[in-house]
Amino acid sequence: MFADAISPQEKQSIYFDQFLWHIFSYEKLPCLEGKEAMRAFREMNRVICYLFYQEREETYMLINAENLRAEGLRNEHDVCVVDPHFMWTYVQTHEDYCGPYFYRKE
Repeated sequence: MFADAISPQEKQSIYFDQFLWHIFSYEKLPCLEGKEAMRAFREMNRVICYLFYQEREETYMLINAENLRAEGLRNEHDVCVVDPHFMWTYVQTHEDYCGPYFYRKE
């Protein structure tokens, strides 16, 4: 997962338990934000990806999700989309002034 390299103490200091995307808003990992994040998400292979919400227990496996667009997620709150190998993550937050974020593991 994208937060594996962050220590438990650092996670606690950024309230990671409240919102996973705090790792990006507190600039603990390099990421793209706003329109750049949306553009990067559009360029990713989305033949298979997973979608999950911060406040829900379910995770959805999406197959042939090439038509899933960042614009379609704009009204969603605290949703993450990841590839099957967790090499990239796209996050749409509930805050108008935070995100969306896109992170790609190097």
